[in-house]
Amino acid sequence: MRLTTPTGLAIRALLSIAILVTVLAVSIAFVGGIIGAALMYFVPKQGKMQLWIAAFSLGIVVMLPIFAWTIQKTIREERRQLLEKTVPITESTLEDAALTEASVRRVAAQFDVPVPDLRIHSTSAPLAYTTYRPEDANIWTKDRHTPVVIISEGLITLLSQEECEAVLAHELAHIANDDLRLVSGLLVPLIAAESLYEEGYPANVFDIVGRILTVIALVGVGVFTRGRELAADRGAVAATGQAETLATALKRLDESKSDKPMTDLRKHARSTNAVNAFPTLGQGSNTFRLLSTHPSIDVRIKQLQSLT
Repeated sequence: MRLTTPTGLAIRALLSIAILVTVLAVSIAFVGGIIGAALMYFVPKQGKMQLWIAAFSLGIVVMLPIFAWTIQKTIREERRQLLEKTVPITESTLEDAALTEASVRRVAAQFDVPVPDLRIHSTSAPLAYTTYRPEDANIWTKDRHTPVVIISEGLITLLSQEECEAVLAHELAHIANDDLRLVSGLLVPLIAAESLYEEGYPANVFDIVGRILTVIALVGVGVFTRGRELAADRGAVAATGQAETLATALKRLDESKSDKPMTDLRKHARSTNAVNAFPTLGQGSNTFRLLSTHPSIDVRIKQLQSLT
């Protein structure tokens, strides 16, 4: 059962929220408990339970602004990295730049959404993703910020103009479905868990708990995003009518991707700060399928074939 119908997507969202809220609560409680335990060394033995509750509560109060600052800083830094080595499409020297810009305007009109900023990444690797600017609000606000769609020179070189437009339609479907704002909210528990450990240091209790919670958070994110990816594929086809073209584009992109397995949890977590048309990291064996942000290429193509 893929849970990709409207009801299924709602079930996915509720399950994802339940997992991620649990991760966030455990992360805060764990650090609050550590701080509380440390404070207990400096208090008398009398009334120990009451003092423990007070110390635990104080630990949580101390940690909340630290978590908030860390999450805000991390999200903005990751967005900055996603925009590195990109230029506005109007400054690109690629031959197909004008056609690509026209495609974005045409597809945006079909989705009835504002035309996003389109930027070109200089890498030869095929990339297509949507993100916000570092200065934009981190989670939800009344003001809607204009997303930034990034495609790479490698993508434009690899795909035909029609295939490139189909991939852009997938990204615009994410914007129309408000997926970027939703995913931004899902990052909060993930980054909270991730902040508990540090690469390159000897294993300790923070490292062990942080890694376990990060894996659980990634499962929660994946439950949500895999359904949204299939919904974006359907949305792209509904807007353009090009199911076969999108399927062909996905096959080309899948054949060109790296087969290197995902081993770095933090690097994998970084890939969730944007909505991508296809996985940006090798998925490796089926062991990591539960952590994947995207359905398998076979599942996506099977759905697209059913829409022709």
